[in-house]
Amino acid sequence: MQHCPRCGERTERQIPEGEDRERDVCRACGVVHYVNPKMVVGCVIEHEGKVLLCQRAIEPRRGYWTLPAGFLEIGESAMAGAVRETHEEARAHVRVIAPYAHLDVPHIGQIYLIYRAQSTWPSPCYLPQASDAALTRPWQA
Repeated sequence: MQHCPRCGERTERQIPEGEDRERDVCRACGVVHYVNPKMVVGCVIEHEGKVLLCQRAIEPRRGYWTLPAGFLEIGESAMAGAVRETHEEARAHVRVIAPYAHLDVPHIGQIYLIYRAQSTWPSPCYLPQASDAALTRPWQA
């Protein structure tokens, strides 16, 4: 960040008093600007012994198969965000059963919270965020 969003003046990288890492600090108003990880939330959807995967139609990772998931919005709980993202990506209606996984990906500044969920709607239809979707049998050893 080169300019303070609060006052428009230039920022500089420095370690603020009482902190242990560099931050962007406004030279004029002294506001410390924090950059925090993004929360990604989604669901592992179980339906008739299968798991729903979506093939991404948009970047990032266009063409890759993934669980329906996306960024948590301000003002929503992680569980509500996971249900919303699952509906947005796969048009699936789900009921969350339990937390499933917490994954930290610090090199890209993301934290994933994935819930185990059950489909409450038998035939999902798909939105443009997914070019394809499929119920697949989970891998077994």
